Amino acid sequence: MASAFAGIIADPIQKGLRLHHRRLHRLIDAVEKHWNAEHEDADFVAYDPYAAWLMDVFDILSSAYRIAKA
Repeated sequence: MASAFAGIIADPIQKGLRLHHRRLHRLIDAVEKHWNAEHEDADFVAYDPYAAWLMDVFDILSSAYRIAKA
């Protein structure tokens, strides 16, 4: 329970020190470098959206089955 309220104290301190801002920019830079490294190859094809879509379809179907069964 204490960890749930730790953000009440820690977040304003981190905001004041601009730690969130720096972390966000480091994250964006790292993602950009990774993205550019993956896309240097012209034959790159992203299959992740298809896998995510299939997982969503199975999740929806299983939820519908559980609701219909109940």
